[in-house]
Amino acid sequence: MSETASAQLSPESPGAPLGVTDAMGMGWRLLMSDFWMLWLLALVVYAVVLGVGFVSCCLLCLAPLVMFFVYPPLEAGLFKALKGRIDGAAVDFNSLFAAYTECYWPAVLAGLPALLIDVAMQVAIQVPMRFAGQLAEPIGRELHGSGAVLIPVIIVGFGVILLILLALLIFRLFFAFSLLAVWDRKESGVEAIKMSMRLVKDHFWPILGLSLLFVAIYIVAAFIGLLACCVGTLITVRAVTAWHHITLVYLYRSWTGQTLVQPLPAAAMPEASAPPEGAPPAV
Repeated sequence: MSETASAQLSPESPGAPLGVTDAMGMGWRLLMSDFWMLWLLALVVYAVVLGVGFVSCCLLCLAPLVMFFVYPPLEAGLFKALKGRIDGAAVDFNSLFAAYTECYWPAVLAGLPALLIDVAMQVAIQVPMRFAGQLAEPIGRELHGSGAVLIPVIIVGFGVILLILLALLIFRLFFAFSLLAVWDRKESGVEAIKMSMRLVKDHFWPILGLSLLFVAIYIVAAFIGLLACCVGTLITVRAVTAWHHITLVYLYRSWTGQTLVQPLPAAAMPEASAPPEGAPPAV
């Protein structure tokens, strides 16, 4: 599979920056050229995170703390493995763990802002819900069942939560390339964060559009997976995860002026069978 897939790749000069749909198309073609191996990369990351989270949860509920030190280098490793595959090499599962030995602390630091925002988003959802649940019963008794009075309060509360979540999501976009940039800035996670923020600042609307597109795609993939007794999500959602990360690699390379390597359609591949008509037979 690796030799065939390698033959389907061709280098391109940087040229004009890629658009979101162009990068998504290139990522999709690469995913389809080596689907099961790329899907397995994303599945291994998910399995490791799930396993480490379960074990650490059993040890005094340390899962959130452990994730700060486990997940960022693992996702950086996923980007490294995908970069190698994009360059035409075979999928290398050892690359998933390369950041643990090559740039562990820069990767942890580069992934810290996104993880902190994820924690803040969970708090923004869970804390108001629990607080509202605790207040609902006594307020209901005070109002003697006139629930209509609570409706404006509920609407305003949900509106505030949605605004907070939206602000956190937009802020999180600025760190979309941090764990990818860490391979160019191994000496400093801070420099990787700065590079990501500069790229997103210069291409904010395309990144926002890409994020919204993939949110919709993740929702559809999860729904399709649920139709297969929930087991299908292991295929659909992980495949979209690989596609998303490949797309980010293409955009990062394009927006930083690096050489691109794009998969060619099968029809464009050269024929390696019979010589052209009229040519002398090979000796």
